[in-house]
Amino acid sequence: MTSGFFHNSALDAKSDIERVKALIKGVVQGVGFRPLVFRLATDLVLFGSVKNTCHGVCIDIEGTKEKIDIFFKNLNKKAVSPISISSIDRSSEPLLGYKVFSIEKSTDEHSHSSALSPDLAICGECIADISDSRNRRYRYPFTTCSACGPRFSIVESLPYDRDNTSMRAFQMCAQCREEFENPSNRRFHAQTNACSACGPELKLLDSSGKLLLCGDAALSATVNYIKKGHIVALKGLGGFQLLADATSDQAVSILRERKQRKSKPFAVMFPSLSELTRHCLTSIYEENVLVGRQAPIVLVRKKAANIFGLSAFVAPENPFLGAMLPYTPLHYLLCNELGIPIIATSGNQSDEPICIDNAEALEQLSNIADLFLVHDRAIIHHVDDSIVQFIDKQPQVIRLARGFIPLSVPREKTGEFALATGGHLKNAVVMALHDEIIVSQYIGSLDTGKSRDVFSKVVRNLENIYRAAPKTIIHDLHPDYFSTSTFTSRPAAKISVQHHIGHAFSCFCEHKLSFPALAISWDGTGYGTDQTVWGAEFFLLRDSEVRRVGSFKPFMLPGGERAVYEPRRSAIGLLYEIFGKDVLGFKTLPSIQSFTGEELSLLEQMLEKKINSPYCSSMGRLFDGVSSLLGLVQKSDYEAEAAIRLESISQLSTLNKSYDFKFSYANVGGENILTADWGFLIRSILEDIGNGKPQCDISLKFHHTLATIACRVAEVFGIEQIILSGGCFQNRTLCQLVKKCLEAKNFRPFFNQLIPTNDNGLAFGQMAYYEKYLSQQ
Repeated sequence: MTSGFFHNSALDAKSDIERVKALIKGVVQGVGFRPLVFRLATDLVLFGSVKNTCHGVCIDIEGTKEKIDIFFKNLNKKAVSPISISSIDRSSEPLLGYKVFSIEKSTDEHSHSSALSPDLAICGECIADISDSRNRRYRYPFTTCSACGPRFSIVESLPYDRDNTSMRAFQMCAQCREEFENPSNRRFHAQTNACSACGPELKLLDSSGKLLLCGDAALSATVNYIKKGHIVALKGLGGFQLLADATSDQAVSILRERKQRKSKPFAVMFPSLSELTRHCLTSIYEENVLVGRQAPIVLVRKKAANIFGLSAFVAPENPFLGAMLPYTPLHYLLCNELGIPIIATSGNQSDEPICIDNAEALEQLSNIADLFLVHDRAIIHHVDDSIVQFIDKQPQVIRLARGFIPLSVPREKTGEFALATGGHLKNAVVMALHDEIIVSQYIGSLDTGKSRDVFSKVVRNLENIYRAAPKTIIHDLHPDYFSTSTFTSRPAAKISVQHHIGHAFSCFCEHKLSFPALAISWDGTGYGTDQTVWGAEFFLLRDSEVRRVGSFKPFMLPGGERAVYEPRRSAIGLLYEIFGKDVLGFKTLPSIQSFTGEELSLLEQMLEKKINSPYCSSMGRLFDGVSSLLGLVQKSDYEAEAAIRLESISQLSTLNKSYDFKFSYANVGGENILTADWGFLIRSILEDIGNGKPQCDISLKFHHTLATIACRVAEVFGIEQIILSGGCFQNRTLCQLVKKCLEAKNFRPFFNQLIPTNDNGLAFGQMAYYEKYLSQQ
């Protein structure tokens, strides 16, 4: 499509005219990049063209060398977020005598592609449009421009043009078309451009799917229903959400009951930053992220309970709250009219991906939601809300989703297409194309058939978008993970990566570290190379090898996987390792009291005969066991609840002491590895419990002890760079204490910040390990 009309008088007059072609890679499609190029070129009276291609954005430009140099200098300067340029490849070409500068129609070539933009939060100018009663987009809930709106969630293929998105179902009206074709308009070439005359429309349905209202009337009615305590399923940007009045104990309790979510905290959307800070204590760092283009959920500290009317059932027993601000015009209009904070939690059944289709939502959520506020723009890719927290003023992404993905990372060396499939929980997949690595959206647990279907769909969609089939598949060492076994028959090379080595490399490569480094990989559970369960590991990373050099003393988990959901089983395993059959004598301990006599007898037999009681060195299970011994959590309502509760109470203490512990060497696979013996630690905790010491002091002392152990091991190996990775380093207290302890000894600790330290970042770590060691072999 030609959009330029300037005559190149300078071309005829100058003898130093040259022609340059440039291929621009990075996040440069769907983010207003071509209009930016157009404006910069025409301002300098340069001629040629710009177009999206499947390789990136191609600029073909003629003019004086001086002006062309200024053009590329300005391009780098003006290409600010959400645009992100990863490379510019320039070449000189024979002159063609262009007479105009134009935006050309995209080419659709069979090759890999440049990075696609994530979905972007509504910009300030669009908020002004929908808030102005004189504007033709007043209260239109699908208002976007070239700087904001859906991208990844609606795209079917590349290049990113309207015909390749679910917006192709909506024919632009004359006014929108004029904006789309006017270089001076901020909706110039905005592929999602629409208005109430030609764009998507809201519909309010009851739980049987009966149409109640359309358009603005549907929006206003939804506000009233929420105020009256009803639960509403909202079709948002990347999937459905369940909304409820967060100030109403009754509404929150009903939502918990219907969603069968006993105590896991709900995220809350506030109508404004000022309203959010009325309920929560925030730093300037947290506020900057809350109002940023990604607009994630940010875990912020709550003010005193109920002072400002937020229901205590929103995030019980937790000093932090998942808070966010409206990030689409639909959310903005709803929250602005409501004027109160609302629960905004994923619209899904437990352990399943969020619903994205109207019919699917009615089928899955009709027993939870009273009403459904839907629209007719299809969601192609499900995208959850991202979650971020801050550790020592530094952000840490816990869930990498909306606003961040698909995440593009430059590949160090060009290579063949490879796919990393992640783990079983918090799954995401990663693709390595010729010169970039693409991280998929968050998929979640692969426990259910539906989530496995979504996993397969995500892989298939990425292969379709980027038009490539993997030559190599990298997966977890665990043979029974769905993400491992489902690719068995694929005609590709298969490479396994040990779970905690994957975590270590996710951090190593995120920070672009060089060898050597010592990795402290503390996590839940992962399949070890000796076929036992690992989870509290120390690895030495060198350019020639990765070697396990340390761990924690193993203990048995009676019931195997059931221990993940019953922290009391970890407690029994710890006690049995120390006291053997005498464990049943601790009758006053909450862990023992939580079992019936019959259950204890069965557990004793399992441990004695080593039946379904695998040994583990898991840090996550150690946290579980201590949490159970303190009587905090015996059966978990959600993953890591025991560890979260343990950390929460630690923040009530200021104690600065550690328990004693011992090190020894154990022969593992013919090598002696350093082993931290937690036996004395647990004995001391039992003694403190018996003496009635406060739970908060015991908990903080336990955290201090782990930090001291980490530091002692670092001193043994004396390597400056220390990697802190694995799910346990989501624990702020632990991460801060370990970091502080290491820095005091002049080590340089690094923890995951953009790539999640939990299993959501595992596929990236698998790919990073493959890239460092294996891709060039």
